[in-house]
Amino acid sequence: MATKSKPKEKAVIDRAQALRAAVADADVIDATPEARARARKLLSENGDIWRASYEIADAALITFIEAMRSTGLTKELYKLECKRLKQELATEKDGPLEKLLVGQVVLAWVRLSVVEQEYTCILYGTELHSIERGLYWERRLSMSRKRFDQATTSLARVRRLLQGVRVKNLNVAVINTALAALPNPHNSHK
Repeated sequence: MATKSKPKEKAVIDRAQALRAAVADADVIDATPEARARARKLLSENGDIWRASYEIADAALITFIEAMRSTGLTKELYKLECKRLKQELATEKDGPLEKLLVGQVVLAWVRLSVVEQEYTCILYGTELHSIERGLYWERRLSMSRKRFDQATTSLARVRRLLQGVRVKNLNVAVINTALAALPNPHNSHK
């Protein structure tokens, strides 16, 4: 038995190494079409394994947090808060669209939080600032709020629409079950 598992393990390791190499070749700005095609083929063949390691929204979130002018501790606190927020917003029934929207809500929340902090420091700090700088941060804050509002509204709308479909189907099933339980007037005359 041990000899059968070793070739299996080797095959899994070889496939993982090929996938890693293909991703490394394609994960550059000037990736060749061949490298991209090889990565696409391997990613497709390996199902959803790539989703666990590289989610676009998660990558944007981590990049944004790491680019902040903050201490390492602050960055880690943001990462932990994002993880907690995702867990609170996600449900077991979420489909792919809802999962993407949860990621967008979390990313928009981080952006809004950071811009709000910068805005507060600049406008209410001890440093004097120009009207142009104040207006810049006011616009940036308004745009961040708008993005956050749009992300939360989109998530709520999709959930409401999907829940309506589920409830509507449930109501049809309940009505059909109730009708099936009624005596059939056509059969009672026989």
